[in-house]
Amino acid sequence: MTPTAQQLAQLRAINNRVNAIPYQGLGVDQAADNWIDAPATGEVWECRDYTVAKAKALREAGWPVADMFVVLCWIEAEPPAPGRAPVRQYHAVLGCRAGGDIYILDNRTPDIYDWRSPPFPYLWAHQQIPGTVEFRDASGAAGLV
Repeated sequence: MTPTAQQLAQLRAINNRVNAIPYQGLGVDQAADNWIDAPATGEVWECRDYTVAKAKALREAGWPVADMFVVLCWIEAEPPAPGRAPVRQYHAVLGCRAGGDIYILDNRTPDIYDWRSPPFPYLWAHQQIPGTVEFRDASGAAGLV
């Protein structure tokens, strides 16, 4: 089964609409993991906020909660400080099932993509179990399910 053109267009439209909100990253005085439906007044947008906003927009558009989940991953390694190992930052994206495939809505790229072909050398780490606040390990050979 393949996703319909309408499903893909809707995923792209929501990804683009939410990605239009300027990314700022966490400030030094902000909590590192404050998962709410939208940033509080005066707080900046970062990957978790884009992920939550996209899931909310898809729910409002009629997508089943069972087809959406947060995916946590490690991004590409940053150049190390002298005498240190390279560092990878944690990143959150939204996974969405469409036509039996899993597409990723990511604030780092303007288009959606199949989870097996990310545009960056991500290391998948954890996948939310749809409809719950629980996560499963996604780092093994199985990856996202």
